[in-house]
Amino acid sequence: KMTEKIAGLVDARAQELMPDVFHWLGVKQIDELLSMSKDKHEAIVGAGINVVDRVSLPEEMVPKGAYVEISAKISSGYNNFQPRQTEEDKNRRQLFTLECVRERCNKILSLGLDNELKHFHVDMKRLEPTVSRVVHTMKRKYPDFDIPTHSRWRQFEAGDVDRISELNQRWTRYNVDSLERTRRLVDLTTISVLLDAGAGKNWHYTDHHGGEEVFKRSEGLAISSLDMFQACNFSSDAGSPQVDAIALRKLSEDDLAIAFQIRPDNPLIGFTGRYEMLQRLAKAMEANPQLFDNGEGVFRPGNLVDYVLREAHGQSSSVSIRLLWQAIMDGLQDVFPDSSGLHIGDAYTHYALHRKDSAPFHDVVPFHKLAQWLSYSLAEPFDQLGIRFVHSWLLTGLAEYRNGGLLVDMGMLKPKRPEEVFGKNLKVTDERVVEWRALTISLLDRLAVAIWDRLGESEQTMPMGRILEGGTWRAGREIAAEKRPGGPPPIEIDSTGDVF
Repeated sequence: KMTEKIAGLVDARAQELMPDVFHWLGVKQIDELLSMSKDKHEAIVGAGINVVDRVSLPEEMVPKGAYVEISAKISSGYNNFQPRQTEEDKNRRQLFTLECVRERCNKILSLGLDNELKHFHVDMKRLEPTVSRVVHTMKRKYPDFDIPTHSRWRQFEAGDVDRISELNQRWTRYNVDSLERTRRLVDLTTISVLLDAGAGKNWHYTDHHGGEEVFKRSEGLAISSLDMFQACNFSSDAGSPQVDAIALRKLSEDDLAIAFQIRPDNPLIGFTGRYEMLQRLAKAMEANPQLFDNGEGVFRPGNLVDYVLREAHGQSSSVSIRLLWQAIMDGLQDVFPDSSGLHIGDAYTHYALHRKDSAPFHDVVPFHKLAQWLSYSLAEPFDQLGIRFVHSWLLTGLAEYRNGGLLVDMGMLKPKRPEEVFGKNLKVTDERVVEWRALTISLLDRLAVAIWDRLGESEQTMPMGRILEGGTWRAGREIAAEKRPGGPPPIEIDSTGDVF
């Protein structure tokens, strides 16, 4: 029954027969049993064979793709035998938890408030003016404060066109059922989020299917990825818009450049990084069939829908965001950037943490910006299917240049040596950028509390996703346009197309 719940398959094995082999071999005692299965253990003990000790598999012997299944089995009541981990293993895996993102960023903010950071001053006197700017932005865009969540879907609505509704209506006319519609929307959302690093101020996209309207930055990337999706550029089935590993492997860099309308006079920064990310996506899906395989060898992001439904056991429409987060981090870990070379994803060392604690990985600040952006965005297609993710408060504000730029432009964050920050093209691994991003996440939490107090709201009525969409992200973009031609952020990042 347990296997049926988790894998969707009926387990035909009769564990009661398994000890017969041990009896035939004359085995009367097992000193160390390496198995997490309570059924195997009970069958062996029930057959009169003594088990002295049960041990866990060493961490280094567990395939990365197996963590999703192990976590699912444990959460479903399987015997709680985790892989055996060294202290370093535990510290490293902790970096992939949402709790660790907020905890490490809060440590950086605490140091900043005590003026113990090397690169930035934190001016909390600028909190209230920043709150006023954000609330004003919210009120102007959403007068009734009915703010949607921060999601890739907002960019699909560029030009006030509800393109997702148009897709749903078209697929319904062609008798595509609700489950497959959701899979397709997860496909689209995933590929579009992964392609959504900063485009740069010189790139634009002309929507030849929508009145020749020109879009730039995030909106341009969203519309271009949507057009590619509808043209089945990511699908091995020419009659079905989807994203699958076969098509991604066949997609050439030149074809992707043409689809993005890249020319010498229309450059897209970080283009090669985007293409390489799609190739990593194909490999990651094939390496994690428990998440992405439809049972017939077609590996799609959209098959996450079936995984989540299996894990929900059909008993509830509310599912913890932890389930989706675990699937994203385990299944797509190799897709996300690893600029540090430490196999820890969008996470980087900071000197101040090392000074406080020299244990392995305790000096690392994780952000996982793309994974969190994907989590916020995937909630929408699942919601259409009636699946609502709870515990979304675990997701943090996003450590990207619009939110962080707002804090710099409003004076909450002030470089201690401006000449070393402004006008430079900083790499994402640069300690100045790490410090900026960490402070951004923690100060977004402070901003959220102040906004709730100002408006009489709470995390339940106005969660972080709505504050990002209606306020901080939008206000950051607007103030950047006011201060600098073309609206670039105050701190320039050397974008490789896979983080910012």
